[in-house]
Amino acid sequence: MQTILNFKIETTSEKLTPRTGVVIFGEYLKGLDFKNIINTEIVVSKHHKAYNPFEYIYPLILMLHSGGRVIDDIKEIRMDEALKTILKIDKIPTADAILKYLHKMGTDGKESIRNINKKYIKKFLKSIKNEELILDIDATFIEAHKNTTKYSYKGEPGYMPMVGHINNGYVIDVDFRDGNVAPASKNLEFIKQCVLQLPVGKKFDRIRIDSAGYQAKIFNYCDEQNIKLTVSAPLDTSIQLMLR
Repeated sequence: MQTILNFKIETTSEKLTPRTGVVIFGEYLKGLDFKNIINTEIVVSKHHKAYNPFEYIYPLILMLHSGGRVIDDIKEIRMDEALKTILKIDKIPTADAILKYLHKMGTDGKESIRNINKKYIKKFLKSIKNEELILDIDATFIEAHKNTTKYSYKGEPGYMPMVGHINNGYVIDVDFRDGNVAPASKNLEFIKQCVLQLPVGKKFDRIRIDSAGYQAKIFNYCDEQNIKLTVSAPLDTSIQLMLR
């Protein structure tokens, strides 16, 4: 008998989901014409019973945004009947099927994702057309315990991808790297890679990097391209002399 708390507990046959925020995100992706763009830019399997690219990628993105960390977490999305009903998801591949699909995509899939990102970059740039265009790059550690992972300077195994953001938000490009790759490695090459993702006629006004970008070749490149540079640096004797 309930005598303490002032509410009633009842059972229901309604479908419920703990992922209401994911529902909003899922509808947002559809509003961006995500399905059409994915299925246009990524090659569809020739097998007549295969899933199309959107049916692989859409639930995978929803899984990652709901806190999933490993591919097997896709079962949480597959079992969420309320989520699938609201977002009108008819079928979701198994973890094994998604893993095989990602392996098959290879380099071609990587370039397809870049092409898709370029389409959205154009839309994003229209929304900030009156702002200074700023590129931030930084290495991001992802802990992982696969037998192929390498130990990072943090003392944990994983990966150390370099990520480029525009104006503190949009991801313009990513260079996936092993965990033992130094954050200062090939920063100039990555900057140039990000530049190539911009539409024709667009350029960065400023680049911001932490101390890993304190390199003469980056300074020289920014001077040549007339790009302002903000970089962290150790406050040693030579820096102190420059500031006087």
